[in-house]
Order: sequence, then structure tokens, then C-alpha cells
Amino acid sequence: TAEKQDKRAFIRLEYPPGKRPKFIVGKDEMEVINISERGLKFVNDPELPMGKFINGTIVLSKKTSINMKGTIVWSEGNEAGVLISKIKAGLLSFAPVAPMNGLHMPLIKLFPI
Repeated sequence: TAEKQDKRAFIRLEYPPGKRPKFIVGKDEMEVINISERGLKFVNDPELPMGKFINGTIVLSKKTSINMKGTIVWSEGNEAGVLISKIKAGLLSFAPVAPMNGLHMPLIKLFPI
């Protein structure tokens, strides 16, 4: 059988359990499962509804956080995806300048695993 090909337009950085950034929306704090230039996948608990426009903060460390705006575009089980509509310009730039194990250096520097 042929392997299923990933047709996504943007590289995703996967975070293993225990090393996941936090995603804060209002008073709710969830875990980021993966992130790309245009979106993020998170543990949707408590469940936020599909189509909801959100203002959120991605907390990478005690000193680094990113404010963003987006819309929840899918939800399945306890996971959901946000299409990012606004984030500081260039902050999620994953330009292929130094490929490393399928990831790109700017991505690794911004979102360390």
C-alpha cells in the first residue's frame, strides 16, 4: 500500500506530552499539540465550539508568550484546530533557511521542543 502523503501547505512542529506549550483563551488553559505558520492544534478541554473567534495566548515559557487571534475551524474528540488570522508579523515565519530533520531552523528556535 502507498503511504498517505501529507498535503499540508505548512510545516507543523509536534510537541510531545509533558513539553507542550500552553494555549490560554480567557480563563481556560489548554495544551498545544502542534503549531504551524497558519494554525495550531490543541487539546480542546473545556470544549470550545467550532466557528468561535478567539483571542488567545500561546505560552512557550515563563518569559515567552505570543498573542494571537483566530477561528476554531475543526474539532474532533478532545482535539481542535485554530486557523490563525492575526499574529505579530513575521513571528511564525518558517522560511526554509536551514532544514534540519524535516524542520526548519527558525521554527526550532522559536518553538523549542
